[in-house]
Amino acid sequence: MHSVSTLSLFALLALAMHGADATLLPRGAETGPVSGSGSASGGTVAGSAAQYQWDALNAANAFVTRNGKPAMCLQPALNQAAQEQAQYMASTGKLTHTGSGGSQPWDRMKKYGYTHWGAAENVAYGGVSLGYDQPAAPEKAWENSAGHRANLLGGYKHFGVGKATGPCPGMPSAQCVWWVQDFANPGASNLGCLAPPSSSGSGNPVAAPAPAVTQQSAPVTTPTVGTPQTQTTYQRQLVNLANAYRSNNGGAGALCLNAKLMAAAQKQANDMAAMNKLSHTGSDGSNPFQRISAAGYPSSAQAEIIASGPTSGYDTPASALGVWINSAPHRQILVNGVYTQAGVAKAVSGSTTYWSMTFGNAKEPCM
Repeated sequence: MHSVSTLSLFALLALAMHGADATLLPRGAETGPVSGSGSASGGTVAGSAAQYQWDALNAANAFVTRNGKPAMCLQPALNQAAQEQAQYMASTGKLTHTGSGGSQPWDRMKKYGYTHWGAAENVAYGGVSLGYDQPAAPEKAWENSAGHRANLLGGYKHFGVGKATGPCPGMPSAQCVWWVQDFANPGASNLGCLAPPSSSGSGNPVAAPAPAVTQQSAPVTTPTVGTPQTQTTYQRQLVNLANAYRSNNGGAGALCLNAKLMAAAQKQANDMAAMNKLSHTGSDGSNPFQRISAAGYPSSAQAEIIASGPTSGYDTPASALGVWINSAPHRQILVNGVYTQAGVAKAVSGSTTYWSMTFGNAKEPCM
C-alpha cells in the first residue's frame, strides 16, 4: 500500500485586464503594460492608510525597483476595492477574483471611483502560523509565481492592498489571512495617491529583503540541513510528538526512527530546498517510493508527507506536526497503525523550511 499526501496552507491567483471596460485576460496574453492619453498621475490626494498597507507597498516596491521598474504609489480607491475583495474571500473561504454579486476587479475599482487604462489583481491566502498576517509572506509567494510576478512588474503606477482574516479552507480551526493586491494605470487625471506618513521610512521594517530575490534567481543548491546532532534532536522530537498523537487518537503503536527512511526523507527535503518547491517529485524525477527503495528499505506499506513554510515560526517539530494534524489526509497517515517506522528530515533554503516525513513497516532495525 502506497500513500502520498501534500500540504499547502496557502494559495494564489492572478489576473490582468485592459481598458476601462476590461475583459478577463490571462497575463500571458498581454504584450506589455497598457498606456493611454488618460494615464497621467493626479498627484497627492487626502486620506490615510493602515500601517500594513504602507508595509505592503514598501515590500512590493522593493521588488519592483530591484527589477528595474519605477516605484508605485498607494491609491485609496484601489485600497478600498482590494479590501472589499479580501473581506469577501475571508467570509466565503474561497480564493477568487469574483466578488460579491459576481463583481470583477474592474467593477470594484469603478465602484470606488477609479477608471483605469490597464489593471491587474493578485489574490492569496495563507495560514497565520505561516506568517501570512504580515505582508512579507504573500509578497514573497507572489514574487515566486510567474503570473503574479508579471503583474508586480507590469509597470503600473498605482497600487492598492487589502487583507482580512477568516477560517482556512477545509480547516475551520485554523486561521488564514486573505490578501488582495490591485494594480492600475489611471484613466483620469484626478486619480492621485496618498502622501506617505512622515514615519513611513522608520516604522516597522519590511521583511522582504534582497536575499529572497537573489535566492529566487539563483536557487540554493546546498541547503542548510544542520549538524548531525541537531538533526537527531529535532527528528526524535518530531517522532515523539507524532507517537503521542497516535496514542491519543486511535491508539496506533509507536513509530521508531529508521536510518534508511531518514535518508529518503532527507534527500527529498534537500531537493525541495534546492528547487524552492514543495513537491513529492525529486530533482531526478523520482517519486517517494523510488527514493525509499533506493535508500535500501524493503518493499512494504509506505507513505510520505511534506510541508513547507517560513523558517520564522515554522522551524520546530511541533509546528510541522501541527500543520499536518490540521489536514485530514496527513492526519490519516500519521495515525495509521500499519506504519511502524518513520524517517524525518528538514532543509532550509533562504527563509523557508522544507519538511519531509516517510513511513514504512518493514522489519528493519530502529535507531
